[in-house]
Amino acid sequence: MKRIAYPDTAHARIAEATAEGGTVLLVVWENGSASRIDLASWLDAHADLAGLRTPDTFARVQVGEFGGFVHWGEDGEEEPAIDGLHLWLMEQGQRGVPLTPDALRRWRESRGLTLG
Repeated sequence: MKRIAYPDTAHARIAEATAEGGTVLLVVWENGSASRIDLASWLDAHADLAGLRTPDTFARVQVGEFGGFVHWGEDGEEEPAIDGLHLWLMEQGQRGVPLTPDALRRWRESRGLTLG
């Protein structure tokens, strides 16, 4: 199996997030790269997020504190939200990049995130 090198985007903070129509977000990472990520599968998996399918609601997306997540909250609320790592993982899946358990373990180890 080909070894996958995970780029800095996997650990980058979010600089900007913009709704592009439907359930697609344009995420600009702090390193300057950009990702178009379709959140349809995430929304489908969480019935309580059905309201985000409304174009006006989805367009309210904001970058959360320190660029670690995006959210659609109002009046100081930060829910519902999704973090940058999950956005990046979704984008990788949509691009057809497999995330195998071994690849994830290597990525965690490279960042000192392994417990064992």
